[in-house]
Amino acid sequence: MANSWVPVYYGSFASVLANQATLEASGIKAVISNETMKVLDPFITGGNVLNAEIRVLDSQAEEAREILGEPNPDGEYWYSKTKDPRDSGMKLMLRGVIFLSVFSVIVHVIFNFIS
Repeated sequence: MANSWVPVYYGSFASVLANQATLEASGIKAVISNETMKVLDPFITGGNVLNAEIRVLDSQAEEAREILGEPNPDGEYWYSKTKDPRDSGMKLMLRGVIFLSVFSVIVHVIFNFIS
């Protein structure tokens, strides 16, 4: 019977890449879900486009969690925790909307000043 792939970590794409390298250096095969789509077109995967998850074989999941240690307080967590991954994504999206709003006002003021 083949092992299934289970999610063990969810976080920013940069932290996922670093943790995948840590797991593979420890001899655990780790894959990033939808890795190619996240790079080519992150919006096609839906949800929080800036985050990704690591999956390992079911038989190595506990060992992977032990190697990676405890989740960070900045929103990255293990799937065994109950925190909703959309929480950090909504905060990030709100920051982006605020940034774009402020940026568009600044551009508008600069163009009006130049004209």
